[in-house]
Amino acid sequence: MKEKEILTDTPLNPEISIRSDLNSENPFGSRSYYAGDSVDEHKKLEEANQYIAEEELQQQNDNNSL
Repeated sequence: MKEKEILTDTPLNPEISIRSDLNSENPFGSRSYYAGDSVDEHKKLEEANQYIAEEELQQQNDNNSL
């Protein structure tokens, strides 16, 4: 007897994540995280570092021209 294939959207290799930011006094007020949040946060940090570096170089150039 041939078994019928069951279609499902369950992943073959499920992943588990652990949250460490849960506020025990207000668990429903905690920030939700979504896939890709860490990449977005890293990109924002890179942009901020680039801006600070540009400002630092401008300050050094201004000091050298005095």
